[in-house]
Amino acid sequence: MKNEDLEDEKRLRKDAMDILFHLKRMAERDGLDVTVEEKSVIHAWCKEVRLRVQKDDELRRGMWEQASKWMYGNWTDREWGISLSRSEADLDRYYLFLQQFDSTEPKLPSTSTSGFYDIIRPGTRLCLIHNACTHFSRRPFGLITRYHSDTTVQYRVTDNLKFFAKAAEIRWELELQWDVEEIWRATPKGDAMLKSELGKWCETVIQELIKIYHEEIKEGEDELDELMNELGKEKRGEA
Repeated sequence: MKNEDLEDEKRLRKDAMDILFHLKRMAERDGLDVTVEEKSVIHAWCKEVRLRVQKDDELRRGMWEQASKWMYGNWTDREWGISLSRSEADLDRYYLFLQQFDSTEPKLPSTSTSGFYDIIRPGTRLCLIHNACTHFSRRPFGLITRYHSDTTVQYRVTDNLKFFAKAAEIRWELELQWDVEEIWRATPKGDAMLKSELGKWCETVIQELIKIYHEEIKEGEDELDELMNELGKEKRGEA
């Protein structure tokens, strides 16, 4: 979640508290003598919430449309792509997934290059991607609220990797088997470990998001059926 989104959410929560204050005052008067100001404030808040919900729905639909690239298809033995040519990076399922939830610049390099490891090894990017996936999911708990952006010293890198591993255990019920010291040293063993365990994390999160997507589709179908039934009753003149 971007900083402006967090600020917007904080403001909406503050406005909600103000609305509750107005409603409480109105309830104390048994709903009588509602002032023009109170009506105006409540109406404006309801309109803003409706617009926010519409905006969120549009963004979420867009996210699901983009996710179709990595949610479906036969990815057996192609999860990390085929590194024979640059164009074949498009076959990299985990790269597409990570890229979608990574809003940081510069963009993630191809997984067939050392630059990919150089960017994710410090752990900051992993923490941010975890938080983005967590916010998008239907169970937004287990956020990483503390991580290091400045990773010029070793302990901050190992801290970030530990934070990510702990969050994976709490939120996604996945225990990562990696040696943060080995990963920090950027040894071939460390890079292989990072890629292998990150792959497990990607697969776990992808499967949960696919489940969430189908649940949302089912809920939408149920709501549509309920609406059509109500319209049918009205047409037939039923109570």
